Amino acid sequence: VKLKGKHAVDYVNRCEFRLLLKYLWEYFLLYNAFQAIEGDSDDNRLSQNEFLAHYKEVEQIVGPISNPEEEFQSMNPGVHGHVLFSDFCSWAHKRSDVAQFDD
Repeated sequence: VKLKGKHAVDYVNRCEFRLLLKYLWEYFLLYNAFQAIEGDSDDNRLSQNEFLAHYKEVEQIVGPISNPEEEFQSMNPGVHGHVLFSDFCSWAHKRSDVAQFDD
């Protein structure tokens, strides 16, 4: 069904619905991993020490990480050495086709 009119772009059509659910699931998995790594700091950013301490948990989502220091640097940490959630997501999507995302 193709909607017509000025509000046609405001709705998710039947073909897009599956993709919407898939992307929401990916976001959910990445957000949970990010929060698990970040721990109790609640500053919504990852330091290299936080990533190095918990990168094994991220491996369950993005696959094996052979050099965690290099992987952290590939996330483009800012001038203060922290990675934001958006950078973490970009890194995860570039790094692999996450097997769990396809389920």
